[in-house]
Amino acid sequence: MKLTYNLDEIKTQAYDTGRVRAKLKSVKKQQSRAKNPMLVFKWRILTGDDKGRDISSYPSLLESSLGNLKEHLEALGLKGKIKGKSTDALLGRVCVLVIGESPAEEGKRPFVGILQVLPKSSPLNPSDDDDDEDDDEEDDEEEEDEDEDDDDDEDYEDDDDD
Repeated sequence: MKLTYNLDEIKTQAYDTGRVRAKLKSVKKQQSRAKNPMLVFKWRILTGDDKGRDISSYPSLLESSLGNLKEHLEALGLKGKIKGKSTDALLGRVCVLVIGESPAEEGKRPFVGILQVLPKSSPLNPSDDDDDEDDDEEDDEEEEDEDEDDDDDEDYEDDDDD
């Protein structure tokens, strides 16, 4: 058998990593592989190389793991006490998804998926935080120092085990 492929054109992961805008298409309640209750948020990517593709996120409904669900709901614009709100009211809303690679379990490939859900007003490129072109050199040096501090924020870990 002869193989004919351009390996430079083949992606090695399911999605490009980074930030993208995405629209919520559906929310369904399911069970995780561990038989725990969770929601499945199905998103349509609106920007970047993966524009038009669907991707899902899986917040747990376990009482001890509701932080990820809170992040989703706040990014979708909900606040405070929520009682009896239909997930249908959330459909069509836009958020910024942080797509990244989570560490691989021993003997398995790393998972590439949604690491964080942010409000739609969040910048797609975190370094685009209102830079003014008229800044003098002192301001540029201060921004460089702040950027070094921001590196600590990239150590985000998702403690949810779904």
